Formats: sequence, structure tokens, C-alpha cells
Amino acid sequence: MAEMLCPLCFRAEQDEPSPSKIQTNCEAISPVPSFLEVRRDPYLAQFKEFLVDFHCLEFLEFLESVEIYEEIIDTEERERQANKIFETFLREGAENDLSMEELLVSRVRKRMDDGEFEPDLFRPLKNIVVYLLENDKYTLFLSERNRGKDLEDY
Repeated sequence: MAEMLCPLCFRAEQDEPSPSKIQTNCEAISPVPSFLEVRRDPYLAQFKEFLVDFHCLEFLEFLESVEIYEEIIDTEERERQANKIFETFLREGAENDLSMEELLVSRVRKRMDDGEFEPDLFRPLKNIVVYLLENDKYTLFLSERNRGKDLEDY
């Protein structure tokens, strides 16, 4: 069997990683919560604090706002929420401007201008934000944890 390295500290692992948790030689790390688990209590407050420290909380706030938007059934309420999301996160110079790809933002704006407020309106942008949070910010969060900043430190 080939030697497997811990994805967090790069030391040899003792066991095969399972889909639900990473087995590591890092005593302070095992088990590592998934990104989905971090979005639930008690980890969410710690992850939010981490995002504040790195000046990127707006990505998680955008994701949470879009998830609320997707569940709205009333079309007038969905339109109000879409406008709020756009003004808060997507309009150039907005208070929490995510600086997303202009082409994607303009497509969302066009759909809104055409009165299309379907639940999937923000899906392309949401997918980018999920990818960024899961593969960049969450990885950095785990890296900070590996350097001795345990989840309880946030």
C-alpha cells in the first residue's frame, strides 16, 4: 500500500481517509469537520470569525442570502430579496461588493430587468462562492487550525 500523506500537515497517515473525516497523525486535528459541518453550529460562529479576520465574511453572507432567496415562494418577496442581494453584494461599489465576474453579474441584472426572478437566478454566482469558500477560505481555516489555532480559538 502506498504511503498516504495527511492533507493538512503532510506527514504519513496511519489509516485510509474515509469520506466523512480525514484520518491524520495530527493529534489536534482529527477529526476534521467538513465544510458543510462548519456551516452548522457550533462551528459556524468560529468560521465567521475567521472570515471577518480575513475580510471575506461577505461571501458567506451572500451564500446565506441566496439560500434564503431560493426558498421564497412569493414572487413579489423574491423580487425584493433579489434586489436587496444585488444592491448589497453585486452592484459595483456596493457596501459588500464581491467583485464577481462582470459578465455573470450583467446576466443576473438582465434577468432581473426582464422580470425573471426564478429561484436559480443567482445559481452561477452561488456556485462560484461555494467553490471559493470550500476550496480556498475553508482550506485556509483548516490551515490556521493546524498552526495551533484550534476551532475553539475563534
